[in-house]
Amino acid sequence: MMKWYWVSIWTENTCNPFYADSSDLYGRTEEDMLTGQFIENWDENAWLQASDPDHEGEIDDVLQNHLRLPIFSHRLQHALTSAGIGGIQFLSVKVLRPDGEIIPGFAIANLLNIIPALNKDRTQFKVIKPSYAEEERILLYSKVCLYKQALEGYDIIRLKESKYKIYASERLKDIFEGGEFTGATFNPKVVELT
Repeated sequence: MMKWYWVSIWTENTCNPFYADSSDLYGRTEEDMLTGQFIENWDENAWLQASDPDHEGEIDDVLQNHLRLPIFSHRLQHALTSAGIGGIQFLSVKVLRPDGEIIPGFAIANLLNIIPALNKDRTQFKVIKPSYAEEERILLYSKVCLYKQALEGYDIIRLKESKYKIYASERLKDIFEGGEFTGATFNPKVVELT
């Protein structure tokens, strides 16, 4: 049976993770990475930095960062690409230590698969309209029920109904765990398929 997982990319898998706390995406915002659109003319001078020396820790394959974006190491990018995992545009980004030294090979994973797959009748959720947002958003709680048929052919998605969370197939989870990558966890307990 196919399984899907909620992917947490903001957990601390290491005791002392590297955490990028400042950035300049050269005219782009983190909201641009939630549209599912291919980004043209990406400026490869974009950067993230651990400006606070206390944030310079162990570097994970999924980089901890204040923008809450999926930022993958070259090794993880290569593993996903080699396995034929699609729906990701890798946007090169400079990752800097507090002293300005560049840590090479990182890219923002712009997820292109935004899928209407939420079974609202079997999902516990709340609709909110944050003061900073123009539209209402679904804030999901405890259990998420996804339509199995809508997920066919995908390995990593954001939901059209709630673009802030990332969901991945068992195949992607197996690649991640088999390669001993760090910086993300896969939670099966909150995802149900129908």
